[in-house]
Amino acid sequence: MDRINYINKVYASESDIQLFERMIGERLPAKYREFLLSKGGGALTDDYIFRMSKPGKLNNTDMLIEDSLEYFSAFNPKGNFDLNTHYHFMSSNDREFPYIPNEMIVIGGSGSSCLLLGIKGEYLGKVYFWHSNLFHGDEHGEETYDNISFVSNNFDDFLESSKIEKAV
Repeated sequence: MDRINYINKVYASESDIQLFERMIGERLPAKYREFLLSKGGGALTDDYIFRMSKPGKLNNTDMLIEDSLEYFSAFNPKGNFDLNTHYHFMSSNDREFPYIPNEMIVIGGSGSSCLLLGIKGEYLGKVYFWHSNLFHGDEHGEETYDNISFVSNNFDDFLESSKIEKAV
């Protein structure tokens, strides 16, 4: 996707990325690293439409639901959409019950819901969506991740299959 317009664009530096990778203990997928360096992140000016599976089907590729993004995460410690803040709040190993699997990070969002990227294991490189309105734990209070939808097998496919519509 060549044309992504931001209200307040924030670019990443190689040192930002390396520091983040040391913190999470994983190297980011190459295409996402490239995106951070070349496209940056911030609030989007247009609707960024994408499709996903029904929630709770992490390996389901039936793309039945459509949603839009409001922002792509960036290294923006004094502003919104900061990758480090999202990591500590949503998926950090410091949390007793992380909101998302520790194998994923937040890379964007819409309202209080989040676009996720797998950073290790069976999720590596895949894109998912965390539905905040469907978040709940099991009878012991542990997150079941039934509120996560599969979006794409990799970040490039996500960008290519998404479409931009002018915000009204």
